[in-house]
Amino acid sequence: MSLWFRKFDFFSTPTKMEKKLNYKFKNSSLLDQALSHKSYTNSSNKIENNERLEYLGDAVLNLALGDLLMSTHQEADEGQLSKMRSSLVSTKGLYKKARELGFSQELKLSRAEKMNRGASNPRLLASAFEAIVGAVYLDGGYNVVQKIISAMFQKDLKNWVDEDYKTILQGRSQKVLQKVPHYQLVGEQGPAHRKIFFVQVILNGKVYGQGRGPTKKEAEQEAARKTLDFEDLFEEPGE
Repeated sequence: MSLWFRKFDFFSTPTKMEKKLNYKFKNSSLLDQALSHKSYTNSSNKIENNERLEYLGDAVLNLALGDLLMSTHQEADEGQLSKMRSSLVSTKGLYKKARELGFSQELKLSRAEKMNRGASNPRLLASAFEAIVGAVYLDGGYNVVQKIISAMFQKDLKNWVDEDYKTILQGRSQKVLQKVPHYQLVGEQGPAHRKIFFVQVILNGKVYGQGRGPTKKEAEQEAARKTLDFEDLFEEPGE
Protein backbone atom coordinates (compact mmCIF):
# COMPACT_ATOMS: atom_id res chain seq x y z
CA MET A 1 0.00 0.00 0.00
CA SER A 2 2.81 2.43 0.84
CA LEU A 3 4.38 1.85 -2.57
CA TRP A 4 1.07 2.65 -4.29
CA PHE A 5 0.80 5.95 -2.46
CA ARG A 6 4.40 6.85 -3.24
CA LYS A 7 3.77 6.46 -6.97
CA PHE A 8 0.15 7.56 -7.20
CA ASP A 9 -0.38 10.08 -4.40
CA PHE A 10 -2.81 12.66 -5.75
CA PHE A 11 -2.90 14.55 -2.46
CA SER A 12 0.81 15.11 -1.80
CA THR A 13 2.25 18.61 -2.04
CA PRO A 14 3.34 19.43 -5.62
CA THR A 15 7.07 19.69 -6.19
CA LYS A 16 8.70 22.89 -7.47
CA MET A 17 8.83 21.38 -10.94
CA GLU A 18 5.15 20.40 -10.86
CA LYS A 19 4.19 23.92 -9.79
CA LYS A 20 6.12 25.44 -12.69
CA LEU A 21 4.59 22.96 -15.11
CA ASN A 22 1.16 23.51 -13.53
CA TYR A 23 0.74 19.74 -13.59
CA LYS A 24 0.61 17.16 -10.78
CA PHE A 25 2.04 13.78 -11.75
CA LYS A 26 -0.04 10.74 -10.91
CA ASN A 27 3.07 8.56 -11.21
CA SER A 28 5.85 10.46 -9.45
CA SER A 29 8.50 7.98 -10.61
CA LEU A 30 8.13 9.34 -14.15
CA LEU A 31 9.11 12.80 -12.94
CA ASP A 32 12.08 11.34 -11.06
CA GLN A 33 13.20 9.49 -14.17
CA ALA A 34 12.85 12.57 -16.38
CA LEU A 35 15.12 14.53 -14.06
CA SER A 36 17.76 11.79 -13.76
CA HIS A 37 20.76 12.11 -16.07
CA LYS A 38 22.58 8.90 -16.96
CA SER A 39 25.60 9.98 -14.93
CA TYR A 40 23.41 9.97 -11.81
CA THR A 41 21.76 6.63 -12.47
CA ASN A 42 25.09 5.01 -13.37
CA SER A 43 26.48 6.02 -10.02
CA SER A 44 23.39 5.21 -7.93
CA ASN A 45 21.82 2.24 -9.77
CA LYS A 46 18.46 3.27 -8.31
CA ILE A 47 16.24 4.32 -11.20
CA GLU A 48 16.25 4.51 -14.99
CA ASN A 49 17.89 7.48 -16.66
CA ASN A 50 15.95 9.95 -18.80
CA GLU A 51 17.20 8.95 -22.27
CA ARG A 52 14.14 6.90 -23.28
CA LEU A 53 11.82 9.68 -22.11
CA GLU A 54 13.95 12.16 -24.08
CA TYR A 55 13.43 10.07 -27.23
CA LEU A 56 9.67 10.03 -26.71
CA GLY A 57 9.49 13.68 -25.70
CA ASP A 58 11.29 14.77 -28.87
CA ALA A 59 8.56 13.18 -31.01
CA VAL A 60 5.71 14.49 -28.84
CA LEU A 61 7.15 18.01 -28.76
CA ASN A 62 7.50 18.14 -32.55
CA LEU A 63 3.92 16.93 -32.98
CA ALA A 64 2.45 19.34 -30.43
CA LEU A 65 4.33 22.37 -31.74
CA GLY A 66 3.49 21.45 -35.32
CA ASP A 67 -0.16 21.28 -34.34
CA LEU A 68 0.00 24.63 -32.53
CA LEU A 69 1.90 26.36 -35.35
CA MET A 70 -0.70 25.20 -37.87
CA SER A 71 -3.47 26.89 -35.89
CA THR A 72 -1.44 29.99 -34.93
CA HIS A 73 0.02 30.72 -38.38
CA GLN A 74 -2.72 29.69 -40.80
CA GLU A 75 -1.15 31.71 -43.62
CA ALA A 76 2.26 29.99 -43.40
CA ASP A 77 3.30 27.34 -45.92
CA GLU A 78 5.06 24.03 -45.18
CA GLY A 79 8.54 25.50 -45.44
CA GLN A 80 7.80 28.37 -43.08
CA LEU A 81 6.13 26.09 -40.54
CA SER A 82 9.09 23.70 -40.61
CA LYS A 83 11.50 26.56 -40.07
CA MET A 84 9.46 27.91 -37.16
CA ARG A 85 9.35 24.52 -35.47
CA SER A 86 13.06 23.92 -36.02
CA SER A 87 13.81 27.20 -34.27
CA LEU A 88 11.59 26.38 -31.30
CA VAL A 89 13.02 22.88 -30.76
CA SER A 90 16.66 23.89 -31.26
CA THR A 91 19.08 23.27 -28.40
CA LYS A 92 19.14 27.01 -27.75
CA GLY A 93 15.34 27.22 -27.65
CA LEU A 94 14.82 24.25 -25.34
CA TYR A 95 17.73 25.28 -23.12
CA LYS A 96 15.94 28.59 -22.54
CA LYS A 97 12.75 26.76 -21.51
CA ALA A 98 14.69 24.41 -19.24
CA ARG A 99 16.29 27.38 -17.50
CA GLU A 100 12.87 28.98 -17.01
CA LEU A 101 11.69 25.78 -15.33
CA GLY A 102 14.69 25.71 -13.01
CA PHE A 103 16.28 22.57 -14.41
CA SER A 104 19.73 23.68 -13.25
CA GLN A 105 18.60 23.16 -9.65
CA GLU A 106 16.32 20.15 -10.17
CA LEU A 107 18.35 17.92 -12.50
CA LYS A 108 19.98 14.92 -10.83
CA LEU A 109 23.62 14.55 -11.84
CA SER A 110 26.63 12.62 -10.64
CA ARG A 111 29.18 14.51 -8.57
CA ALA A 112 31.62 14.43 -11.48
CA GLU A 113 29.02 15.81 -13.89
CA LYS A 114 28.18 18.62 -11.48
CA MET A 115 31.87 19.53 -11.23
CA ASN A 116 31.97 19.52 -15.03
CA ARG A 117 29.24 22.22 -15.01
CA GLY A 118 26.62 19.80 -16.29
CA ALA A 119 23.87 21.81 -14.61
CA SER A 120 24.50 24.65 -17.08
CA ASN A 121 25.20 22.52 -20.16
CA PRO A 122 22.75 23.62 -22.92
CA ARG A 123 22.58 20.21 -24.60
CA LEU A 124 22.05 18.38 -21.34
CA LEU A 125 19.29 20.72 -20.18
CA ALA A 126 17.57 20.72 -23.58
CA SER A 127 17.53 16.91 -23.51
CA ALA A 128 16.07 16.95 -20.01
CA PHE A 129 13.31 19.27 -21.18
CA GLU A 130 12.37 16.73 -23.87
CA ALA A 131 12.37 14.03 -21.18
CA ILE A 132 9.89 16.03 -19.10
CA VAL A 133 7.61 16.33 -22.13
CA GLY A 134 7.80 12.55 -22.59
CA ALA A 135 7.02 11.98 -18.93
CA VAL A 136 3.96 14.26 -18.97
CA TYR A 137 2.73 12.54 -22.12
CA LEU A 138 2.94 9.09 -20.52
CA ASP A 139 1.36 10.32 -17.29
CA GLY A 140 -1.42 12.53 -18.63
CA GLY A 141 -1.80 11.98 -22.36
CA TYR A 142 -1.48 14.15 -25.45
CA ASN A 143 -4.18 16.73 -24.62
CA VAL A 144 -2.53 17.51 -21.30
CA VAL A 145 0.97 17.84 -22.71
CA GLN A 146 -0.28 20.03 -25.56
CA LYS A 147 -1.88 22.46 -23.08
CA ILE A 148 1.38 22.69 -21.14
CA ILE A 149 3.43 23.26 -24.31
CA SER A 150 0.92 25.81 -25.55
CA ALA A 151 1.22 27.78 -22.32
CA MET A 152 5.02 27.60 -22.25
CA PHE A 153 5.53 28.52 -25.92
CA GLN A 154 2.62 30.97 -26.29
CA LYS A 155 4.78 34.08 -26.77
CA ASP A 156 7.26 32.25 -28.99
CA LEU A 157 4.47 30.94 -31.21
CA LYS A 158 3.01 34.41 -31.74
CA ASN A 159 6.22 36.46 -31.89
CA TRP A 160 8.42 34.16 -33.94
CA VAL A 161 10.89 36.08 -36.10
CA ASP A 162 12.21 34.59 -39.34
CA GLU A 163 15.97 34.18 -38.93
CA ASP A 164 18.44 33.62 -41.73
CA TYR A 165 20.65 31.00 -40.09
CA LYS A 166 23.02 30.83 -43.06
CA THR A 167 23.79 34.53 -42.76
CA ILE A 168 24.24 34.27 -38.98
CA LEU A 169 26.53 31.24 -39.35
CA GLN A 170 28.65 32.88 -42.02
CA GLY A 171 29.08 36.00 -39.90
CA ARG A 172 30.16 34.06 -36.81
CA SER A 173 32.44 31.74 -38.80
CA GLN A 174 34.27 34.59 -40.50
CA LYS A 175 34.61 36.57 -37.27
CA VAL A 176 35.81 33.76 -35.00
CA LEU A 177 37.33 31.16 -37.31
CA GLN A 178 38.19 33.22 -40.37
CA LYS A 179 36.49 30.46 -42.35
CA VAL A 180 33.42 30.29 -44.61
CA PRO A 181 31.01 27.33 -44.13
CA HIS A 182 30.53 24.97 -47.05
CA TYR A 183 27.16 23.27 -47.71
CA GLN A 184 27.35 19.77 -49.15
CA LEU A 185 24.35 17.95 -50.62
CA VAL A 186 24.65 14.38 -49.33
CA GLY A 187 21.42 12.82 -50.56
CA GLU A 188 17.91 13.05 -51.97
CA GLN A 189 14.80 10.96 -51.35
CA GLY A 190 11.33 10.71 -52.82
CA PRO A 191 9.71 11.31 -56.20
CA ALA A 192 10.52 14.40 -58.27
CA HIS A 193 7.43 16.31 -57.10
CA ARG A 194 8.07 15.62 -53.37
CA LYS A 195 11.81 15.37 -52.97
CA ILE A 196 13.55 15.62 -49.62
CA PHE A 197 17.09 17.01 -49.70
CA PHE A 198 19.82 16.22 -47.17
CA VAL A 199 22.62 18.73 -46.60
CA GLN A 200 25.53 18.94 -44.18
CA VAL A 201 27.76 21.83 -43.13
CA ILE A 202 31.52 21.47 -43.46
CA LEU A 203 33.44 24.00 -41.43
CA ASN A 204 37.12 24.04 -40.61
CA GLY A 205 37.45 20.67 -42.32
CA LYS A 206 34.84 18.94 -40.15
CA VAL A 207 31.18 18.00 -40.60
CA TYR A 208 28.80 19.76 -38.21
CA GLY A 209 25.05 20.34 -38.59
CA GLN A 210 22.96 18.19 -40.91
CA GLY A 211 19.62 19.33 -42.30
CA ARG A 212 16.77 18.10 -44.42
CA GLY A 213 13.98 19.85 -46.28
CA PRO A 214 11.72 19.96 -49.34
CA THR A 215 14.20 22.35 -51.00
CA LYS A 216 17.98 22.61 -50.88
CA LYS A 217 17.64 26.09 -49.39
CA GLU A 218 15.52 24.87 -46.48
CA ALA A 219 17.84 21.93 -45.88
CA GLU A 220 20.79 24.33 -45.78
CA GLN A 221 18.97 26.59 -43.31
CA GLU A 222 18.34 23.67 -40.94
CA ALA A 223 21.94 22.49 -41.27
CA ALA A 224 23.15 26.02 -40.47
CA ARG A 225 20.84 26.22 -37.44
CA LYS A 226 22.13 22.93 -36.06
CA THR A 227 25.72 24.04 -36.59
CA LEU A 228 25.02 27.17 -34.53
CA ASP A 229 24.14 24.84 -31.63
CA PHE A 230 27.83 23.96 -31.37
CA GLU A 231 28.45 26.97 -29.14
CA ASP A 232 32.01 25.97 -28.20
CA LEU A 233 32.92 26.25 -31.88
CA PHE A 234 32.27 29.98 -31.86
CA GLU A 235 33.80 30.95 -28.53
CA GLU A 236 36.08 33.90 -29.01
CA PRO A 237 39.45 33.98 -27.25
CA GLY A 238 39.08 35.06 -23.66
CA GLU A 239 35.45 34.00 -23.31
